[in-house]
Amino acid sequence: MKRMLGIVSMVLTGLLTCNAIAQRSADIKPVKLTAPELRKVRWQSLDKKVFYAVVDTKGRIWFLRKDQDEEHAQFVCANAPGVNLMLPNNYRILRVDGANRFWIVSRDELWHFDLNTFSKVVKKTKGLFEADKTTGWPLCHPGQVYMDHSSKRVYCHDHTGIHVLDGKQWTFKKWPAEVLGAAGKVDMAAATLHSVEAPGGLAVFWATGDLLKGFWTHDGGLWKHYSSKTDRNMDDITAIVPMERGFVLVCGKSRDAFVVDLASGVSRTVPDTAGIIAQLMRLGHKDPKISAAAKRAVQDMVRADSKKITESAGFISDGKLRKLAMSVIKNTPRERTKTTKTPPAPGLPLRNAHLIAHNSRGDALLTWTADGKKKMGVLRTDGKIVETPAKMSLEMSRPSHQSRLIAHDGSIIIATRRLWKWNGQKFTALCDKQFDAKIELLGVDRSGRIFMEAERTGDYVRAMCDPRYKGVEGSGVVGPAVIETLTVPIQLQLRD
Repeated sequence: MKRMLGIVSMVLTGLLTCNAIAQRSADIKPVKLTAPELRKVRWQSLDKKVFYAVVDTKGRIWFLRKDQDEEHAQFVCANAPGVNLMLPNNYRILRVDGANRFWIVSRDELWHFDLNTFSKVVKKTKGLFEADKTTGWPLCHPGQVYMDHSSKRVYCHDHTGIHVLDGKQWTFKKWPAEVLGAAGKVDMAAATLHSVEAPGGLAVFWATGDLLKGFWTHDGGLWKHYSSKTDRNMDDITAIVPMERGFVLVCGKSRDAFVVDLASGVSRTVPDTAGIIAQLMRLGHKDPKISAAAKRAVQDMVRADSKKITESAGFISDGKLRKLAMSVIKNTPRERTKTTKTPPAPGLPLRNAHLIAHNSRGDALLTWTADGKKKMGVLRTDGKIVETPAKMSLEMSRPSHQSRLIAHDGSIIIATRRLWKWNGQKFTALCDKQFDAKIELLGVDRSGRIFMEAERTGDYVRAMCDPRYKGVEGSGVVGPAVIETLTVPIQLQLRD
């Protein structure tokens, strides 16, 4: 009996202790923190209580901070004093969308802060995001959430389709059987999903490994599929680059990029000279069906590149057939309006191209392969490609979506071994020496200050680069000249 009473006493004592600890934890009120001071310097490392940063559509910078015991995480902004956005446990930060909503995902919720009114809106998302098998935290795969659209629509992919938030209404588009396959789902871990906005507000989606079976477009109401099942040119897409209204450039892993007319779905592909001549020769085929099909194919090629087709026709030795080919070329109806005119093809053949960034001016920052070497440059709307300077390393230490930013003026910021800027005309370096750290770009504010996270041998620092200033000052500042004079708590080193 005494033994039993002792056990009961121990259990009650344990329960009281646990309840007391839980009560103390509940009684701990979050300490409202403030934003760090930003100095007027070229480089500044932020204090260790800054864990992340995001920039909203008004160009304001929000810092993720934690109190002394790291009990409470919160976002704070110097331009919104007194506003502390408290976060839950086990969260993943997404980003700010075009409506100035700051999105965060927890275990079974997708929720956001409205950064205009500072209100919080929650959507139950059980099954939308996978759980990390070790931590149980939600996993968001690259490209799974797309929120850069000018219409302020938000797109969230899951295993069977895509959720769309338009205004305050959510809808769901389920992928057809040809996409879902026998498994009945898309393997999110195996697919890298990509999205971009084309002129006219058209949202375009594709995935590596042809997991979406071609590419898809959405105009806010209608979904359209450009299927690799009906056009084999679509079966190894690596990038879709928006061109003038109604056209996109489709880049493939094993073929040169080609133009697609979105209205008709016709690929404005132009084969090599031998392929062109073979098609021209079919114009004289005795079978009227073959000759008619050849005529349509030649006309499509003429609309894409009339100069190349005309030059190829000159190699036909049969005078009668050459005259027929020239007649078809000459009499091919050209597009009558500016909106349907085929945009200029890239000035260089693009193979295995990947889209890094695309701004509102239509500039597309790409990587591609030529002669076995990786290249990088900007494809402009006139078809001209401006390659990166020879001294610019193409090595990005983080995935491409973490290594580039679009500034409010349309400039593209990219972190390779140095920090670079594309201003619409040329590339310029924002630092003279190379980073000795892995760089993730977090945001660029209205003043042009660039915020980043640097990781070196498992140690992290959040830092700022303000291109308006030269040199450095003060403890904790990092930059090209500071390594010789300062010992920084977390080394964001630069090297020659």
